[in-house]
Amino acid sequence: MALDIDISHYNTGTATVAADGTEVTGQGTTWTVLRKGDLFGTHIGMPVRIAAINSDTSLTLAYPWRGPAQAAAPYEIHRTPNDLGYLAAIEELLRRWGGGNVDALSELVLGARKLLATDPNGELGQTDLSDFMRGLLSKANNTALLTELGVAAKQSDQMDATAGRGLIVGAFGLGSRSLSEETNLNTIAPGTCFFRWGGSTLNAPSTFGAGVQIERANGALSQLAVSNDGRVYARSFTRGSTAPWLPLWDGSDPSNVYRRSNILGTVSQSGGVPTGAIIERGSNTNGQYVRFADGTQICWQANIDVGLISSTNGTQFISNPVSVTFPATFAAPPVLTASATRTSGSGVVWATSTAGPIANTGAPNMYVAGAISGSAAVLHYVATGRWS
Repeated sequence: MALDIDISHYNTGTATVAADGTEVTGQGTTWTVLRKGDLFGTHIGMPVRIAAINSDTSLTLAYPWRGPAQAAAPYEIHRTPNDLGYLAAIEELLRRWGGGNVDALSELVLGARKLLATDPNGELGQTDLSDFMRGLLSKANNTALLTELGVAAKQSDQMDATAGRGLIVGAFGLGSRSLSEETNLNTIAPGTCFFRWGGSTLNAPSTFGAGVQIERANGALSQLAVSNDGRVYARSFTRGSTAPWLPLWDGSDPSNVYRRSNILGTVSQSGGVPTGAIIERGSNTNGQYVRFADGTQICWQANIDVGLISSTNGTQFISNPVSVTFPATFAAPPVLTASATRTSGSGVVWATSTAGPIANTGAPNMYVAGAISGSAAVLHYVATGRWS
């Protein structure tokens, strides 16, 4: 039996393609042995270049199929000779290397201790190979190379602080996913580093957690620690001594940390300790008020109309009495300061003290007085006290 070694075409299986279509589906085909650039359709004399071999049973044509639609029908693919691909690659290589540098390289005679290099204009030439570079290139291994560069050796362990040592992964806690558990947070190895503690670690703020130590001059240490439940602690001390941990945040409620979003809001206290915002401000028909986290409260109202100053009071004249209600209640009677502004008439006007006791909620019988009858005026007041 004769052996057919003709590989100029491929026609194993059948093919399906629509008229004017670009996607071809194979049945019983192994199209991954083909290449882009092969020609589909030589079985009817209408070859179309293959743009992509998608799988053993799928390929994409570069142009719409101009032959008739066929379903699971015989077909033929003409294989592009390999030498055409080689020729194209050689032409591209020559194009890329065909510039002035190839000509310059053919004429270049390297001198002693020189390296090939290009100048700022891209022209090929040669440059000096320094003694330092020659020394680096002559080293036989990494250890000798590090010595030449002035790096005596790498760290012996993660906490090795010897000057000139190269850092290893996990050096002082950097780059390590698992820190060694410290036995005593008062005696962490000298230097700035990350640390971790566990249930048996001495002088720790809680059972488990991790933190960072910063060492300044003369053994002065600062440590910031975060426990596994989110609590944050800090302390500063001198090496050889100790200091208690100061809790910064209990980890339970983000509102316990003051920031721009919660400085203003509703103030509150529990046992004299602030539990709400720092400043609270409000207003209503009785005036305006501001409360502070320490318990201080200030209320005020301006331009309270008291009518005419026409009632005789000894050698002076007074307005009708005005009672004010504070816009926010005090915990105890506040200190009240009042003033007045004349709006018509003549003469000097002033506010008088109330004719009755000041209460937590307001002040009764406030007046505006003047030396001349018939003037009109308005009253202003400020009350200062505590809300808690």
